[in-house]
Amino acid sequence: MTKWLPNLTRFCKQNDDNKRAKVSMILDKLITLTIEEDDMYPS
Repeated sequence: MTKWLPNLTRFCKQNDDNKRAKVSMILDKLITLTIEEDDMYPS
């Protein structure tokens, strides 16, 4: 995941609200996935 995170800024810098909304939705889903799927991240 860390390989493509820096690329998100390319989409956020543009004035296109549609792209910003998509990036926001992707980040929200990734955060939710990280919280809910704790088996993927063993301590």
